[in-house]
Amino acid sequence: MKRTFALVATLSLLTLTACGGGSDSPVAVNQPTNSGNPVVNPNQQLDYDYVVFKNGTNTNADHDDGYPQNRLNIMNLDGRNIEILPPNVSGSIVETYEGSTGIRRTVGGNLSYARYGVISYEKEKKDYSFYQGIPSASIPKTGTATYKGGAVAFRPADRAVSKGTSSFNVDFAQKTVVGEIDTEKFGKVSLNGGIKEDWGGFGGGNFQGAFYGDNAAEMAGEFTRHDTSNPKNDIYGTFGAKKQ
Repeated sequence: MKRTFALVATLSLLTLTACGGGSDSPVAVNQPTNSGNPVVNPNQQLDYDYVVFKNGTNTNADHDDGYPQNRLNIMNLDGRNIEILPPNVSGSIVETYEGSTGIRRTVGGNLSYARYGVISYEKEKKDYSFYQGIPSASIPKTGTATYKGGAVAFRPADRAVSKGTSSFNVDFAQKTVVGEIDTEKFGKVSLNGGIKEDWGGFGGGNFQGAFYGDNAAEMAGEFTRHDTSNPKNDIYGTFGAKKQ
């Protein structure tokens, strides 16, 4: 099942799926050392989404292969198994560069049940903006919660990447989600939407995502900011935040 931003009809964005496959036994997933031991059952795929750029141009229509996804720390696109968070690293936002492969990562390291960020192949000038995670079995129906975490933004015009922060106020009873992304290079992006019970996530005009972990312990998703006066200032990004 594919869901797209209401205001971004031209992009093949943001696919949250749950489909079957694989063996019956659960598979231990690779995660940061402080993340506990979540598992993914191969019969329930991760919720995921991604945008692929080639030299600054959206190429999603040509890159719908590589899935299903059932390993939390591996992004499988273009026939590649890309390790999202390298071993023995930590931090809210992890930035690495591998000279031998030309892989540049700006990825979130703050979540136990989800991954997000931008991974770039510098030699090919190809960039992946993505998020994926282990979906919450249930979402609270009452109460409120504050979520705080990180964000990674990408500007296609010059392939610039910026790390940042994310914060959200969620009212589960009123089904509202209000948040803000604050990036170092591109400034702030305001997000205002609601919980979407029909597909188990949340979204608004310029963002969408899903809850992850036990009792909606975490949330991750993606956002856009379009500049109608100068499209070169358009940015795309992902975020991941933890319940406080």
